[in-house]
Parts: sequence; C-alpha cells; structure tokens
Amino acid sequence: MRYLAILLVVGFMASAADATLYWADDFSYDDGGLTDYDGAGGGTGDDVSGGLWTTYSGATYPGGIDVSGGKALLRQGNPASEDAERLTGTSLAAGETIYASFEFSVEDLRGGVESFDGDQSYFVHFDGYRTRVHLRDAVGGGGGFTLGLSGGSGEPPAIWATDLAFDTPYLGIISYEFDTGVSKLWVDPTTELSTSITDTGSDSGGVDSLCLRQDYVSAGDHGVVSIDSAATGSTFADVIPEPASLALMAMGAMTLLRRRR
Repeated sequence: MRYLAILLVVGFMASAADATLYWADDFSYDDGGLTDYDGAGGGTGDDVSGGLWTTYSGATYPGGIDVSGGKALLRQGNPASEDAERLTGTSLAAGETIYASFEFSVEDLRGGVESFDGDQSYFVHFDGYRTRVHLRDAVGGGGGFTLGLSGGSGEPPAIWATDLAFDTPYLGIISYEFDTGVSKLWVDPTTELSTSITDTGSDSGGVDSLCLRQDYVSAGDHGVVSIDSAATGSTFADVIPEPASLALMAMGAMTLLRRRR
C-alpha cells in the first residue's frame, strides 16, 4: 500500500508537469514605482520591476503604483491612478481556463464615513477588465469589509458572504473560463472545491495578463490594498503559494488512496 501511495504522488507530479505556472511574483523589488509611469508628470518613473509590470490604463492622475517593503501598494483614493499589468506569455484559447492568486491585506482610511460600495472599487482583474475583484462594505453591518466579483463592468453581482478583517492577510484566487466567460473567486481556499463565488456576466475571449488597479476617488482616500505576492497559471494548483501547493498535491494523492481501500 505504501508503494501505491508513492505511485499516486508520482502520478500527481506527472499531471502537474502538464500544468503551467506562467509567473509568480513576491514583489521583492527596491522601493519605488512599480512601472515607468511617473504620475502624469511627463518623465520616466522608477520601473523597479525592470519592465515586468507595465501601465495598462489609468495614466491620467498623479499617483502610480508603488512598491514598499516587498509589497505592491494599491491606493484607493486621491490622488491615485494606474492599472499595471504583467503578461502571462501566452493567450487564453478555446477550452482553457486561467487562474491567478494574490496575497493581500486592506488598510481602512475612510474614517468611518465613506463607503467602499460602487462599481469602480475593484483592485485586481484580468485584461479586458474581466474578473474584477471589488472592495465592498461588510455584509454584517459592522467593522471590516468583504469582496465582490464582477465578470465585467457594473456593480459586482456576486458578494463574498463572510466579512473580512482589516490589516489581516488573505489569499485570493480568481479564474476565468474562455469558453463560457465564467469568473470565480475563492478566499483562503484549501482546494478548488472550497467555497467560491461566481459571475457569468462576461463575454468569452482571450486573456493574456493580470492587472493590479488603483481607484481614483475624488472624495479622498478610502484605503490601501497591499499585495504581498501574485501568480498566474493554467490550473488552480499552479497558483497556490508554496509550500501550500505541495500540500495540495499530497492531499489529492491521499484522497485517491483512501478511495482505493
């Protein structure tokens, strides 16, 4: 039986060889501007990522995306602008799904007055503005916040049912299916079967990058989303940060083993 378990793990490793991790980024850059956008000043920004991240949109207002202490800082406020993208190196095609993970925390700067709710409060998305992850007010009416998911434009129709705490790290995972246009969001999942929310409000099409986004809020600062790491890949297991991906692989192998008994 022990040899069967070994063979199952080897089998899982072989199947993993068919999967693809497009990239993983822990933002261990020098402090400074993530891209060469300098905040609409007409010059050249720091580009601490060395061109890995480039401006996707939002080059209108001062306040590009900065890296500080190994984290990308996404300001939701004024001044703040810029969506930055990192290409996957491939384009999503028929029959394929793309996955992305992002380790994040949220700092609240609203002073208990402003609301996160609104159709522009998203901070992560795939290119084409698909699979948008929004900040939302807590569903329980108390402190904290939650997340919303929209496949495209407009208010997010899918809302994460559990409130999240400020200044607390979480793992988010999103996916987008080429054939159906279905978007999904998981928060702190253990497997792909963990609780997720879904939105079908997107057209089907190709995707070739993940974008980080700042939201310009004329009323003032709403918050800062800190991204500690991000990854894109062709399977759910690809984008689970290590060492969790190895644990996920072993869990699957042992599940199969128990079914054989």
